[in-house]
Amino acid sequence: MITDPHDTNAADKNTESTSSSLLLTLNNELQHNSSEVIELRLDQVIPDPDQPRQTFDEDSLLDLAQSIQENGLLQPIVVQPTGHADQYRIVIGERRWRAHQFTDKTAIPALIRSPNDVDVLALQIIENSQREDVAPLEEAKALQKMVALAGSKKQVAEAIGRSPSWLSKRLSLLNAPDAVQNLATTSAVQDINTLNSLAKLHQEDEATADRLIAEAMEGNSEGGLRAKVEQARKELSLSSQIKEHDQTREHSQSQSPLPESHYPELVTDASTFGQNQSQSKANRSDSDPLVCLIKEFKHLPLAQLTGIELLSLPLAQLEKKFTQFLQLQNNLGSASLQPLWQQFVQEHRQH
Repeated sequence: MITDPHDTNAADKNTESTSSSLLLTLNNELQHNSSEVIELRLDQVIPDPDQPRQTFDEDSLLDLAQSIQENGLLQPIVVQPTGHADQYRIVIGERRWRAHQFTDKTAIPALIRSPNDVDVLALQIIENSQREDVAPLEEAKALQKMVALAGSKKQVAEAIGRSPSWLSKRLSLLNAPDAVQNLATTSAVQDINTLNSLAKLHQEDEATADRLIAEAMEGNSEGGLRAKVEQARKELSLSSQIKEHDQTREHSQSQSPLPESHYPELVTDASTFGQNQSQSKANRSDSDPLVCLIKEFKHLPLAQLTGIELLSLPLAQLEKKFTQFLQLQNNLGSASLQPLWQQFVQEHRQH
């Protein structure tokens, strides 16, 4: 891969391999076609305004400049013509070009190529992915532009040798709250999963998210931030579940007593159960067991009808089965039907 051999911060360990034929081709040209490398004056070269990397650490540039001054540039930069005479735009190697300006050198070795816009961005993204200090938001914006140029996320993922999920995670950063995007313009947090989790936390608990962002900006460890974000989200989820449970219970307990309309017309009299007869509730005697049952139910909140939710019976069937149960128990004249109701529930749960 094209990386800066002078860069002590290059992260070539555990770097994902890429299938980019462009990058392989450039590597081969740099290694085997050194005759094509020319010297360009520093003032003939301009940076690419669309380069994903927009920030450069000056101390790091000075270190690189010292290495170049002492050992020369071991790998040329890659440029493309701008269309203006004797002017070239950097495709790969802006950091090396910037470091040259801190030396006494007036020219820089360069390989001239003319890739299209999509290929240029692909090469820049691949090169920058080799380094640890590229701001995540810069990378996300470059990927977004590349998708716009290519017209397909799949094509972009293939061009840079990454998975679609890798690409989607970075593009999602563009929809993060401003506070998270501001953090992502720095190199304080590089892990995209941490940034996306922080964005979700910001929507759920802005105050906690802002506090963690401030800690990250102050230089707290990225690993510690990741753990704190996940812990905060777990606590919020648990708190939400408890609150929802409490609200459901309070709502159930505060329900008004069962209105008679919750039960269909009681058309089956205990004494004529099973017969094809009907009569309105208005004609029922106040001593009718079913009327007594309804009265008792009307004065009890749903939560106190222990077991009613376990029966899973339509109310019409419930009436018939309970009436039949009363007949079998020979307790149609019981003063209170609640004990019998509990017995009824227990027996029918077993069935």
